Amino acid sequence: MLLDRKSTLGLLTLEVATARLHRAANTLGADRVELGCSREGRPIEMFRFGAGAMRSFWYGGPHANEPVGVSTIIELVERLVVHPEVLSGEVGFDIVLCIDPDGYVRNENWFGPTVDIDAYYRGFFRQPLGEMPDWDLPVNYSSNSGALRRQSALPEGQALQVGLELSRPRVLYALHNAELGGFHFYVRAASEQLSARLSEVPASFGLPREEGTLDNPGAQPLSPGVFALPALSESFEDILRSDHAEPSSQLHFGASAAEWCDMYGTTSVVPEVPLWSATKERHADNVTLGDLSYETSTTLARFAVWLADAVDTHSRFLLDSDPKARSVRDAVGLFTRLSESLALWSRSERTIDADAVTRNTVMLELCLPQRFLGMLLAATTEAGASSAALSSVDAAFNDGMNKLKAANIIAHPIPTLVDAQLNVGLLTTELCTQGTAHSSM
Repeated sequence: MLLDRKSTLGLLTLEVATARLHRAANTLGADRVELGCSREGRPIEMFRFGAGAMRSFWYGGPHANEPVGVSTIIELVERLVVHPEVLSGEVGFDIVLCIDPDGYVRNENWFGPTVDIDAYYRGFFRQPLGEMPDWDLPVNYSSNSGALRRQSALPEGQALQVGLELSRPRVLYALHNAELGGFHFYVRAASEQLSARLSEVPASFGLPREEGTLDNPGAQPLSPGVFALPALSESFEDILRSDHAEPSSQLHFGASAAEWCDMYGTTSVVPEVPLWSATKERHADNVTLGDLSYETSTTLARFAVWLADAVDTHSRFLLDSDPKARSVRDAVGLFTRLSESLALWSRSERTIDADAVTRNTVMLELCLPQRFLGMLLAATTEAGASSAALSSVDAAFNDGMNKLKAANIIAHPIPTLVDAQLNVGLLTTELCTQGTAHSSM
């Protein structure tokens, strides 16, 4: 019923999306709950559609550069306006349009019907790891080894916690999107049936399916293209055994929203639908996972060294008040850790296909560094650095763009991505609430 037409939505500014959400909520009589405000004072609200006791909790904008989910949420609520009977049963929707509105608006400069790669990296913003709201939920862990405690450090994370406590959701749908690669999913507490059904979704929308994760390429899927969502708790014992005087200080971010919702028996799904895909560009017969991991690890380690030097050289222009500058500073450690993680797979003899080689090479060796080159260039320029002083940064950015433009990258239409995310959210909700009136959706 809710899937009886195709989306025509592109990427929406926060102002436009908020107005459309409010109109739909008013039409359907949804309850509005003020959860809090962002660090820059933007309201964070939850709208409760339907009175059913079983809740499907959807939130958009978890990472600043991942805007597709906001459009997907608007697609959902506007279809509910057309089919209000869906809300008459035992299942309702709790909607948070954008959990990090400050980050979202910093990326609106590159929005378009499809995403232009040059505009994207010139206007790119992504939060530092410790400033991501859906990895800012409280940690309260105890074992024979000791205890770890961490409260939410961000008002956005606190707002998300308030919403989840009110919702106690049966389904948590965290509307991320990927940058480049294939459509894939991270899940927590998902049934075998749901995982199998998710595997089928990419092909039905003409999207490639990602068969491995970029940061953990040897991870075994639950079903093709479906992976277990990493849990922060898996590292807790290592932290406690580190003999650090204040082990809780080593928690640089909190629990994920998905992990935190374990107490409610929630099934969580993260739909990583890609803005772009790269086509086969080199012969990959007999390339092993070890070969590729070693090559990529080495490339990222070199970039970490280059970036550390650039940060040191331009440190007076990387202001703590600028979130782009904070992200750039944070990225030195990010690239170092990612390089070390990939190096663990350098002895694997598993053979991989050409598409996997292309995705890994383009996303990790080109796209990921380009993010931080763009933010470094923008942050230092805005802080007053001269073009002459930034010549090496500008040259590195332009070199990266030239390599990306030569990489046979295909942009996916935003309406297709919206339809794909909507389908997954409704499928997950239906399978997790079987036996209720909601199965008619």
